[in-house]
Amino acid sequence: MDAMNGAGKPLKDLDKPHDTNWWVNQMVRREKVDPTTLMHPAMGLRRERSTFPESLAHLSDEVDVRAALVDFNDRVIADRKKPYFGNGMPPVVGRVDVDEMLQRWRDLRS
Repeated sequence: MDAMNGAGKPLKDLDKPHDTNWWVNQMVRREKVDPTTLMHPAMGLRRERSTFPESLAHLSDEVDVRAALVDFNDRVIADRKKPYFGNGMPPVVGRVDVDEMLQRWRDLRS
């Protein structure tokens, strides 16, 4: 009977802490997956909301800024309307106050 491939060699990473998601982490690195695409959509919306108004600084027109903020609020409402399956409460994202955020955008640009 032939010896198994790798027989007699030390086990790799035996001294490192156990990671239950090791296979997911390896796949994400190997396939070059953007980890933000794996998160719950509400978490992505929360992250996007936290970047306002700085992420809108490249827009030069108030109409465009308002349109981006209204689009964000529309996506928040659409996310709330999706059915939720699971235990506990679904993650909820707050809408932005468009006028307040426009003022913050103006202050940022001046």
